[in-house]
Amino acid sequence: MPDIKCNLCNCWRNSSELKSLCSSTYSWYHEYLLSNGRTFNVNELFSCKGCTKALYTIKKDLSIVSISHSSESFPELMEVNDDNDGLTLDNITFIGSGHKRCVVCSLLVSSKMVLMPKAARLDLLLFYGLYAPRGIRSCTSHLLNGDRLRPDEHIDIENRLPIPTSLSSTEASELFNDLFSLIDELRSSSHLDFDSISLTDEDYQAWTGWTKEQFNLMFQYISSHLRSSSNRTSRNAFAIFWIKLKTNLSFRQIGSLFNMIGDSELRRKRASDTLDSVRELLILHFVSAHLGIGYITIDEAKIHNAAYTKVCIGFHNLH
Repeated sequence: MPDIKCNLCNCWRNSSELKSLCSSTYSWYHEYLLSNGRTFNVNELFSCKGCTKALYTIKKDLSIVSISHSSESFPELMEVNDDNDGLTLDNITFIGSGHKRCVVCSLLVSSKMVLMPKAARLDLLLFYGLYAPRGIRSCTSHLLNGDRLRPDEHIDIENRLPIPTSLSSTEASELFNDLFSLIDELRSSSHLDFDSISLTDEDYQAWTGWTKEQFNLMFQYISSHLRSSSNRTSRNAFAIFWIKLKTNLSFRQIGSLFNMIGDSELRRKRASDTLDSVRELLILHFVSAHLGIGYITIDEAKIHNAAYTKVCIGFHNLH
């Protein structure tokens, strides 16, 4: 039976599989443990072969990486793949294969968690450099439409232990298949996608006139009432409304921008119908919550009789 524990992955190993970290050569690692409040017996520090890359990644990044207490408290999120065969991605951080906690916020598994969908796992990989294997779990609150990672989701990167990703040949094959599948999906997806976390605050302001935070705040009022369709998601529908008001692009242009199905006339109609649907929901669920008797006088309403006012409030003949 294995009788010695690896200090990095906490797995029990035979002595032949371990390397001692007690000598002064590894004083940098001793200092690293002390700086993070770890108590240890220097003669009981060992590293298994599978954690060699992780050990020296710590050494390389020691001056710039801050290790959070959550990383120490939740070792199950730091399980390391001991398979040295296959593909190693040095610049991609492996975020663990544990199934007891949410991979995003580290909460314990509950009824509000699901297996993280492929699209959300690819979002972590492409936008944050984090590899999450199949079977990892996530709170539903982190997902948009149950599929993608929410654009406004905060992912703590700096406080994660930078363990390189080592993939077996099977895992590497699955990852490439997922990436190729994503490329195929992108070919038919919207050219401008407000479901994507890659859009910056400046992008939101340029296209809609609102910051991402303001956009999200307004969207919350109607998101449960606005349905997605085969032509656009509910979030993109909301964006179409504000893009029309901000840029005054034609509906044909907007239909093309969001890659709606059909010819130019059909795209025009679908974009126009989308704007009408969003306008009605805003009047019902947003405007009614912020405008009422006594809130604004008729004279003040006349002063604000602009394009936004006409569309949102329905004032067409105030003058």
